[in-house]
Amino acid sequence: MRCLILLGWLVGGLFSGFAQEAVSLRSDPELQKPITLRAKFLPLRELLRTVAKQTTVQLEVDKNYEQEKVTLFVKERPMGEVLEQVAEVLELQWDSTQDGGYRLKGSPQRAEQERDLREARAENIKHVEERLRYCQKYAQRDYLDILRQYERLKAQYEEIESRKPAGWESQLKQIGSQLEQIQGATDLKDYLLGWWTARWSREHWQRLWQGRLLVACYPETPPFDSLPPQTADWYLQMQSRYHKTEFGDTHSLESTDRLQ
Repeated sequence: MRCLILLGWLVGGLFSGFAQEAVSLRSDPELQKPITLRAKFLPLRELLRTVAKQTTVQLEVDKNYEQEKVTLFVKERPMGEVLEQVAEVLELQWDSTQDGGYRLKGSPQRAEQERDLREARAENIKHVEERLRYCQKYAQRDYLDILRQYERLKAQYEEIESRKPAGWESQLKQIGSQLEQIQGATDLKDYLLGWWTARWSREHWQRLWQGRLLVACYPETPPFDSLPPQTADWYLQMQSRYHKTEFGDTHSLESTDRLQ
């Protein structure tokens, strides 16, 4: 047991060396000079350049953080104090460089946050891709065929539930499973999403994961992507299904079929 405890202590000490503590800028006499700043949404890189012009100390920032924006209204405060407060707000830390200057880099807290964000993003992407695969699967069929299948299954379910024939519970379970699988595809928005994304190029997917705007419409309107020409008919079908549900219109399916 003592050997294991000693080994754990040695390993812990070894890895703790990688987590360097932040360097204090307030102890540098050159950075005790007072500074006045008025900056609004200024990138970190530009801020450090502005401060560096008033001192002989070299100030740098890691490339990953150089475009982060800061807003400062400072009057006659020591440079080191201001720079440390900037690092604290952004959860970064200062480190010394070989040439006697300082470099702003990520802190352990910031690294943990970024790791959590990457994991959350990867999980979100996974859920989105699963949802799109589901939509794309049913979008290979005609939308009205899906609606008719859903209506037939729903009618069978209600008929068996009311009559309760022999083995009715297992029948309901089977039909209920089919209804659950197809129900999401009866949503016109999901169907069109599946139809559209199944035709995406590599550029479309890159734009999606970059958070850029993607637009599709009907009728076709450049420069936007187009939805299928029968979208209007599908929309009318959805409207008639709504009226059937709300007002008991038993002829909604037949009347919409005549519109095609």
